[in-house]
Amino acid sequence: MPASDLHISAEMTGDRAEDTDRRAQAYGMALEHARTDPLITLKMALGKAYSDVHAGDVRTDIIKKLRKWLAEPGMQEVAVKHCAHLSALVRARTIGERCGDYVSKVQLQLLKDAMVEEATDA
Repeated sequence: MPASDLHISAEMTGDRAEDTDRRAQAYGMALEHARTDPLITLKMALGKAYSDVHAGDVRTDIIKKLRKWLAEPGMQEVAVKHCAHLSALVRARTIGERCGDYVSKVQLQLLKDAMVEEATDA
């Protein structure tokens, strides 16, 4: 699955104030793109879920939050593709019982749990 990348640039004029404004506009566009890109949104939700797990939050509450993300338009398809990507990543980095990518392993399990519960509620 290709990564969701955004490359931004802003032409600089040499005028410090104007260049600062141009950078701010470029960052604003990047943030707006990130806010509306379903893959970035999913990755951010999974990052938050991972953080919540390690903060000691109740797992069922974390899964419910993820299910809200999955209910948004277009998220289900993105989640299925990202789940396959995470599965391949974890499989490639796992040797025996050791996993070289603990974050991906936890996020994969959370995403699978959210998708399974989502499917059983429908």
